[in-house]
Amino acid sequence: TERVAVAPSFNHPVALCGHPVVLGYAGHLWSHGIDASMVSERLVALMQGEPTWREDARAVNARLLFWGRRESAQFRGSARPWEDEIVPLASGPWGVVYELPPATDPTTGLVPWPRPTS
Repeated sequence: TERVAVAPSFNHPVALCGHPVVLGYAGHLWSHGIDASMVSERLVALMQGEPTWREDARAVNARLLFWGRRESAQFRGSARPWEDEIVPLASGPWGVVYELPPATDPTTGLVPWPRPTS
């Protein structure tokens, strides 16, 4: 399923609102014997705005990116390239939500767009 890229932390508001996140609290995952180091590396690269941020988003199945207080603190040096490329879906005093570019279909090279409307 598609997930929201957020700073992995205990009781993140996005997760508490019921949205699946890319990576939850590391202590919880560790206590269940889950090795999430590969996902963590890709999430950090995405949130730091590394040149590979688009590929990193696809690799962790992130369709949305939330940038709020926790993300600003945890990824203080982030380049945040999405701010120059993507119009926010929503924003407020709580933060900003960005819809990340969809992955292209490897067989056709096309982007699965437009999204269904209701």
